[in-house]
Amino acid sequence: MRKSNSRVTVRGDSLTVVLLAAIGMLTAAPTSKGVETGWISEMIAVPERAKLIAAQNGVDWCQTVPSFRSRYPIVETAACPTEGDCDIPANRDGAVPSGSTPVKYVRIKFNVFRNDDGSSPAASQSDVDAQMVQLNADFAPSRIQFSALTEFINSTTFRSYADLEETAMKAAHADQPAAQLNVYVVNIEEGYLGIGTFPWDPNATATYGGLIIDDEWFGAGQKTLTHEVGHCLGLWHTHRGVTEVTGCDGCREWAGASASARDITGDFASDTDPTPVNYTCSGPGGTDECSGGAWGATDPQNYMGYASDSCYTEFSPHQMGRMHCWTSVELSTWLVPAPEGLLQFGGSGYSIPEPGGVMTVSVSRVSGSVGAVTVGFTTSNGTAMAGSDYTTTNGTLSWGDGDSTPKTFEVSITDDGDVELTESGSLVLMNPMGGASLGSPSTVEFTILDDEAGDCVNIVEDPSFEAGNPWPLWTVQSSTAFGSPLCDGGCGDGGGTAGPWGGANFAWFGGIATAETATLGQAVTIPPGQATLYYYLWIGSVVSPFTDTLTVKLDGNTLDTHLEPSTAEPGYTRRSVDVSAYADGGSHALLFEYVGPPDGGTANFCVDDVVLTVCPESSVGITAGADAYGTTMPSGIVQVVSGSCTSFTISADSYYHISQILTNGDDVAGASGLAETNFTWCNITSPGSIWAYFDVNLAASNTPEWWLASFGLTNNFDLEALNDHDNDGLLTWQEWICRTDPTNASSVLTVSNVVVDTESDRIIRWQSAPDRLYTIRRLPDLVSGTSSNIATGVPATPPVNVHTDSVGVTLPVFYDVLCEDGP
Repeated sequence: MRKSNSRVTVRGDSLTVVLLAAIGMLTAAPTSKGVETGWISEMIAVPERAKLIAAQNGVDWCQTVPSFRSRYPIVETAACPTEGDCDIPANRDGAVPSGSTPVKYVRIKFNVFRNDDGSSPAASQSDVDAQMVQLNADFAPSRIQFSALTEFINSTTFRSYADLEETAMKAAHADQPAAQLNVYVVNIEEGYLGIGTFPWDPNATATYGGLIIDDEWFGAGQKTLTHEVGHCLGLWHTHRGVTEVTGCDGCREWAGASASARDITGDFASDTDPTPVNYTCSGPGGTDECSGGAWGATDPQNYMGYASDSCYTEFSPHQMGRMHCWTSVELSTWLVPAPEGLLQFGGSGYSIPEPGGVMTVSVSRVSGSVGAVTVGFTTSNGTAMAGSDYTTTNGTLSWGDGDSTPKTFEVSITDDGDVELTESGSLVLMNPMGGASLGSPSTVEFTILDDEAGDCVNIVEDPSFEAGNPWPLWTVQSSTAFGSPLCDGGCGDGGGTAGPWGGANFAWFGGIATAETATLGQAVTIPPGQATLYYYLWIGSVVSPFTDTLTVKLDGNTLDTHLEPSTAEPGYTRRSVDVSAYADGGSHALLFEYVGPPDGGTANFCVDDVVLTVCPESSVGITAGADAYGTTMPSGIVQVVSGSCTSFTISADSYYHISQILTNGDDVAGASGLAETNFTWCNITSPGSIWAYFDVNLAASNTPEWWLASFGLTNNFDLEALNDHDNDGLLTWQEWICRTDPTNASSVLTVSNVVVDTESDRIIRWQSAPDRLYTIRRLPDLVSGTSSNIATGVPATPPVNVHTDSVGVTLPVFYDVLCEDGP
């Protein structure tokens, strides 16, 4: 491993203040919880009925709305009030996530209270972990996840919490409310289960915001926190438009109201049905006193209703859109990178020459490396087809805890010997596991550059029929049964016996039991040269007496005739016809002609990818290209007169160098390490390829040049790496190790806080970066410089590391955290 001689040291007055404040908390006066009323005892004894019991005793088990209204009265009989841009339906709809939407990670801080002596915690760390599992599972379809820290706080006063203590509790213990959602885990004396803060509340990201949850309804399998976090991210109750309004106008959601009316009333989500408050897993029954209509489906399964946990299974799409909108508009400072990371392709697309043999695909893990994660991958057909153009490939890639090294898989490319168009398919990532999410891109295209094409040209327009209905480039279209043989997805699939070869469209002849005649064609100008007509044909359904016929013609002359076989074909087959005799520079009529006699039954003749290539016989095609971070010029398919030479210029991007150049798979000597080189290839007599690869430039102490350049440090990379530009005591290469800004003296490795856990234990938290190791030192004061290592080689656990120091004394102590490269 690589270490710095003067490793990063962070120490400051802010740490002293935090530490002394934590010690001062030990002196809080103890109090005892009052005697529980009978109905509160019943709630605790019968938790599955707790929410109904609270209602029966006149208490909303969720106090978020009553609390908000007591501070900000709402006139419900006026126009339904809006709180911000996310109440506008168009903004909400624009934020509704899809399966490819990047997951948003919200930072949560759990403040778990226990008695002054450290006994009777409101929850254990295992309770917090289990609650996090439930919370993330509930929000996973919404593409929202949570990253949590936990602090145990000794305070008997707040362990048994009364409403009048809210201000004092939050004033003393709100931890960076602008950066995270503070959750206070206590025993609520008043009998309700939780209370949150709406994002439009001025307190949302301030000291008096956050969320309070009762300990009896916190932990494994509990969904009360899901409901309260929903409020904190911008959701109303589903019954807001009925039970929580007065009268029959304003915010009222009538039974049977239109979607447009429900967009601007009630909970501002038209896909949640109007409902009175409901405590069961079925509809409440009865009728709406305002509209007279019967209450229909009222979504008791929605997390924002008042049913029991066993009913809850979903947020609606509009609710998801509101949460994504409000987190972007009001709560963006709570968002953090996924601690487990995002899994995504290392490039936006891949191209490979057909004789390349193997395409290597890279998948990156970015923005986090906590825990072991996996992701599946697979290939998908486009115009390139598995079997004939490439080998179907699928599998799983894995990363260990702390591992952010890119992983690769390979796709084998088939050299089919045909002259054809450049073909493409897709690479797809799916099913991320272990807490990781799909980043962007998670689907990319790969293209296969045909090596036989040389300077051959295709003269058929819209060869794959992808121009769309009515396909104007195919000037001849007729069908006695259907008007045209050209089809898109609306034609059906003939019970699985018809469909495209690639893309979305195809030509379908037949497909009906009655007589049909059909034609498809266009005029083509065929220049001199070697000319070949290629097309894919699939006769997928046949019926006795097998009399249907497809004929392919040029200028009325028959090139190919396909009689209906007695056995249906399993799939498409590529057919070819030499038409060099027509390569005279003139215009010619290409025609597919189908005849299905009246007694012929139902037969399916499908045609796709019609290509007519014309190739000069004296040239050779070289496929040229480059990996990421550089170029090869010229690129693509380069035509060379057979037996002659051609030159290529290979250039690396800024801050990179050439690592390898391959011609037909053989290494070009002397190119490695250069920023640019010219290579002349001579005596070319057959198709081939030239491909270039690149690597990053490293300055002194292995500091990447691109990283130095990102801060404008480009004068002399080696000197820049050894300089201290912001005079914070840290050389630039050391700032690279700790991933801090070398031009900003305030950007340093810093201790987040130090908390007194017991009389002798201090819990130290600090920011961390992937693949780092840390040393923690304890100092008796800030003057002498005397220190002792209390932990070394501590691996990073981004975004935050936590270490407990059993200091054994109650006097103030101080800490340094030092970082170094990982192994």
